[in-house]
Amino acid sequence: MQKWEYQWVVVPHSLGKMKVGGGKMRAHDYVNDLGEQGWELVAVEQGWPGAGISDYILFFKRPRA
Repeated sequence: MQKWEYQWVVVPHSLGKMKVGGGKMRAHDYVNDLGEQGWELVAVEQGWPGAGISDYILFFKRPRA
């Protein structure tokens, strides 16, 4: 049976730069890097809906080695 590992990323509503490690990176570049590492985007949720402008939560999965 295939086993999966999961991770999620909080992306700012502006889709601009986001905190990664000790620095900042454009959300577009970070998500592309995850794809190159084998992560597949499986869902997107709006974080804290109803609270005005909010961030997005991106959910990823990839096969566990």
